[in-house]
Amino acid sequence: MPNTRADLKTAILARLDAVCEEHEMGHQGSKAARYIFKGENGTTVEMMFEKNEATLANLWVKEAFVLGLLDGSILYTRKPASDLYQKTGKSGAKLYGRHSSMEKMPQIGQADLICFNLTSAAQLDRILDALDAA
Repeated sequence: MPNTRADLKTAILARLDAVCEEHEMGHQGSKAARYIFKGENGTTVEMMFEKNEATLANLWVKEAFVLGLLDGSILYTRKPASDLYQKTGKSGAKLYGRHSSMEKMPQIGQADLICFNLTSAAQLDRILDALDAA
């Protein structure tokens, strides 16, 4: 059982590295890890994990793939696409409104997402099992 946030993130990244492919866009330095998960039935799922030390262990996934997990057993926040580009920056340009590493990802950049706040590697395994069956 990880003792710190850093330990938890290390365990989650090791698991994601073991079962996913690195996204064609690659990882984003120390901030984010982009992945492709391929389910047993051929479903391809993009996901992004926030590996920055300052953030919680947040895993972002397209909402349609994880509807069965939204029972409160894993903490999450719903992030609808309708919330994108609602704020304006100092320059007057519309702001994306999510972690910038996702904006150009084809499947999740503009989609309704779930941001899971993982507190254990076992929660990640539940999500991966659900994606495998999607």
